[in-house]
Amino acid sequence: ASKEEIIEVIVSEIVNARVGEMVAGNHDLARMASVLAGVLPATESTKNDNYLLMEINAEASRNPRLREIMIQADRRLKEEGGRLTRHYHPEMTAEQISVACEFIAILTEGAAYRCDLATAPTVDKAAMESLYRDVFQLLFAQK
Repeated sequence: ASKEEIIEVIVSEIVNARVGEMVAGNHDLARMASVLAGVLPATESTKNDNYLLMEINAEASRNPRLREIMIQADRRLKEEGGRLTRHYHPEMTAEQISVACEFIAILTEGAAYRCDLATAPTVDKAAMESLYRDVFQLLFAQK
């Protein structure tokens, strides 16, 4: 098997696990806020997956096949996130769901990138958690 084929299998396994977490999380935005803020620490497995995806993403900037693998993974996560959002917020339009999913992807990836950087005592995790909760409330408020 080529390097790209091996990476495709690894990325697929990570995406399947993330989709499983999303479904099991049952749109628990309070828990998501706690995880993103670092109040609930990520497991070592999740951290390792995050680092691996960051490395693959960096290499994807130079390798079109890896770029396509990462684009497909991103698409799948957003489709599953969109399905869950549509289930819990049927009042949202397709465009609102798309924007919400992109925003959550940005928050999640940013938090994953910063999880080991933001351990300084100057970071008030409770305040961050509260901010995430407020953002989710605004994002999913019925308009």
